[in-house]
Formats: sequence, structure tokens, C-alpha cells
Amino acid sequence: DTYKRPIYRLEKPTHAQHTAIDVTELSKLQFDILLIAGSEGKGIQLPIKGTSVFIQHTIQLESLNISHALAIALFERVTTH
Repeated sequence: DTYKRPIYRLEKPTHAQHTAIDVTELSKLQFDILLIAGSEGKGIQLPIKGTSVFIQHTIQLESLNISHALAIALFERVTTH
């Protein structure tokens, strides 16, 4: 494996993705990870496969600002890791 760590993609999950976890699961991982986040409009443009990480929110909210989403993910990651 090129990256030597499991890859997690902070993104909106689609029905085509079979592997997705809630952002709160990041704190339960007992190993180092590589977390990828993309731009707010186009998302992740890198052709790198990984487990999708999503943040639950109300249906009225189309998406989160990427800096806010990344702050939530990093907070969840370090709170118990």
C-alpha cells in the first residue's frame, strides 16, 4: 500500500459507496489514519479509494462548510484517541 495507513474520505456518502462510517466512529479507531477532505463544491477529486466518513445533519442543510466539517472530524478523532 502506497500510503501505509487506512484512508478515510470526509464526504457525502452516495448509494454506490458500500463502505461509509459516521464521523463519531473516528474516535474509536485505534490506529493512525489518512483523512482526505475535498473542496466544498466539487468534493474530493483525487482518484484514491477509501472509507467514506459522513456527518449526520438535517435534510434542510445541503452540506457543511469544509472547514467546519474538517473541524468536526478532527475533534471527533482526537477526543478519545
